[in-house]
Amino acid sequence: MERSKRFAQEWKSIGLTNRMKWRKGRQDEITPLIIAKIVETFGGKGLEVLSAAYEEAGGRDGSKIAKSLHIDSDDLPAAISLVETLCIIFGIHSNSNDESEDRITLTLDACPFEDTLKLYRESLCIYYLRGLIHAINPNVRVKIPKKICEGGENCIFQFSCESDNNPDQLR
Repeated sequence: MERSKRFAQEWKSIGLTNRMKWRKGRQDEITPLIIAKIVETFGGKGLEVLSAAYEEAGGRDGSKIAKSLHIDSDDLPAAISLVETLCIIFGIHSNSNDESEDRITLTLDACPFEDTLKLYRESLCIYYLRGLIHAINPNVRVKIPKKICEGGENCIFQFSCESDNNPDQLR
């Protein structure tokens, strides 16, 4: 039998869906391996690079969501609506608590980053979240005082707007 025909018959017996599953599985394996090798090789500098990449990815995603939802406001509720949209997409229940006009706490019953941020999620999710929010308003401060991945019952995200009176406040 001709070599190309034999190859075609064997390939046909494998099936396209099997090929696609294999390809997806390979991507899921390679990315965490690359990330682990970056941190292993470069230590703290590697984590800085990953932090910047996660923040940039969050910013891109935030811009896409804002554009899709026609969000043109830069107030705190508009910025938080990006996180709430992610929760809706992933089927995660979220509860918003407006503590004041410039401070809101969001409680989630599951981690919205569990499937998207595979490695170092515990330390890097803050950067993705910050990028997501800063796509709307770069003056919003973000804190995550409680995380499911660190043993908490919920993920708790706290958002506040920087006041013009204290420009030295950290983001």
